[in-house]
Amino acid sequence: MENVALQLYEIWSENFVSFIYSVYNKLFPHQLLFVCTYLIILLFDYNIFIFKNKIS
Repeated sequence: MENVALQLYEIWSENFVSFIYSVYNKLFPHQLLFVCTYLIILLFDYNIFIFKNKIS
């Protein structure tokens, strides 16, 4: 069950990142803002990953 949840989470993350990327491309053609946001999202994902490892 945990494996399925992890796979769903990975799919969601990829879709979320590509969604944000497309939104930013429409709103802001400049890549710098996107890169900053992407780094924040990566940090957030990393924290969730650590949190999940502590639980299990």
